Amino acid sequence: MLTLDAGKTALIVVDVQNEYVHWDGFFGKILGKKIENNRKILRPLRTLIDFCKRRSILVVWVASERTQETNERKKHRILNPRFRINPGWMGGPKKGSWNAEIAEEVRPDGADALVRKSRHSAFFNTNLDEMLRKRGIDTLLFSGVETNVCVEASLRDAYYRDYDVVLVEDCCASGTPQGHRMGVTNVKNIYGLVLPSRKLMSYID
Repeated sequence: MLTLDAGKTALIVVDVQNEYVHWDGFFGKILGKKIENNRKILRPLRTLIDFCKRRSILVVWVASERTQETNERKKHRILNPRFRINPGWMGGPKKGSWNAEIAEEVRPDGADALVRKSRHSAFFNTNLDEMLRKRGIDTLLFSGVETNVCVEASLRDAYYRDYDVVLVEDCCASGTPQGHRMGVTNVKNIYGLVLPSRKLMSYID
């Protein structure tokens, strides 16, 4: 059976912010009841985070944020429908706003690492790779939202940098079940393992 070395493994928690998982966040307002697809991960994710802390596995929080300098609306002429729904949206939560805060249900503590990003991938223009290399990390467990967007983009970039990657299926979600399945299928067929959190825990040495 596969075993994962706790000392060389990190849990990456992508974009579990008010913008994406709170009823009053931007996605809650445009998705309506479908926001429950994102909110349903909060309980298993909290359990997984607590497990990782007990096993001294590094937990890295990835938070999306935008400023006027990183505003995607200003960078592109071709924009996806979410920009049309909200003329003020910059492609992610505004830096320093309530929308940019980590969801209260899973909020990190001072021992966790935090990476702030301005595009889909957690590796784009951040120090994440350097941080992980310095700690001798070679395996990454991916969780968060959305499975087929920022989680998958970050997982792909990790794979391209020669990390082993695992998608924690019940700790990831998308606004639609189809989006989630797309991400799961891509990871399973091309990049790494897809495991439910409880089975993953049994692989940690």
